[in-house]
Amino acid sequence: MCETLEVSRSGFYDGDGREPSPRQKEDEEILKVLKETHTETQGMIGLDKLWKEVREAGFECGRNRVYRLQKANNLYSVRKKPFRVGLTDSNHTLPKAPNLLNQNFQVDAPNTVWVTDITQFKPATPNCIWQPSKTCFTKRSSAGP
Repeated sequence: MCETLEVSRSGFYDGDGREPSPRQKEDEEILKVLKETHTETQGMIGLDKLWKEVREAGFECGRNRVYRLQKANNLYSVRKKPFRVGLTDSNHTLPKAPNLLNQNFQVDAPNTVWVTDITQFKPATPNCIWQPSKTCFTKRSSAGP
């Protein structure tokens, strides 16, 4: 066994019953602070804030040491999904607009049927809405605000 681990016999048996080093003891204390903070915040804070909490608890250690302990104990932050605006809500009880055209876009007179679509995007000016409309008689479109 000692040949496989490439250690001397006395070193193997000496390390077997040895108590933890001061650094290992301090790592255990830091880990207690990390776990407490992680559970208090429900896992919502990341490495830098955890590191700040460890330093405020009185430990002088580097960011990489906190990262190593965090990684070894799976204390990663929970990431929230970004808020996405949902423009279509099909699950409602409001009355729906009647389908007056019934997909019949053949028109005999001008200015009787107009179709439109509302598209919202983020250009340089905020809250700009582009709303093109099109007449079904001449097939000509006009874009307006």
